[in-house]
Amino acid sequence: MAKYTALQLVQHMLSAIDSDEVEAIDDTTEARQAYDHVQLAYEELLGSRQWPFMRTNFTFEPAGSASRPTRAKIPAHISEVVYLKYRRESIKYLTPELFQDLVDQRDTSDTNVVTWKEDGVSISVYKDRAPTYWTSFDDNVVILDSFDSTVDTNSYITFSELTGYGVKSPCEWPASDVADTFVVEDLPEKYFPLFRAMCRERAFYYLKQMETPTDTRFIRKQKIHLNKTEARVRRESGIVQSGPYYGRK
Repeated sequence: MAKYTALQLVQHMLSAIDSDEVEAIDDTTEARQAYDHVQLAYEELLGSRQWPFMRTNFTFEPAGSASRPTRAKIPAHISEVVYLKYRRESIKYLTPELFQDLVDQRDTSDTNVVTWKEDGVSISVYKDRAPTYWTSFDDNVVILDSFDSTVDTNSYITFSELTGYGVKSPCEWPASDVADTFVVEDLPEKYFPLFRAMCRERAFYYLKQMETPTDTRFIRKQKIHLNKTEARVRRESGIVQSGPYYGRK
């Protein structure tokens, strides 16, 4: 089983509907239209569920300072945060409302509290203990409820110690005139039969105005099969995900 380039997928689609052969995606208008549907099929495949191959570990990016010590930015390639850890310890997620209620209870006159304005709203965090909770008000920056200034000697969290596990953003497809050799590297080989069938189904339906019951049945069966066998590592003995995902949507 092999991965296919964008050109090979387009050629497969055009061959299936008895269209003209092409040597490059930019050769014909129909080939460019087919390439558009390759991208849409990919988005449809990824959007059908949370596939394991889209999950990854990552490190947060700097977004804090001594005056705003517990802020960190979610990397651009992460579309959703599942959990995060600071110095290898898990931190619990709170909704923005509950997080705000928590920090509002802190006495800003205490010497162990740092306060700043986040979009006009006061955020008060402790600076003498490890963080317990985190949230995000804008889906771009996360805020922790505390940090330990005796450990984080820069007077703000050590970004290299703030790690997460989340869902990667879909790949960016190149323009049609430079896409011939492009391969979706993130998509494992075992998903390509389903991907090809979804591309073929779209070619029949949108380019030839025909339905393909055989492809529709195959796609349904493949999705059921992959739902059962999606993970390459078995996790029957542990909890993979015990609650909802949080962070970016």
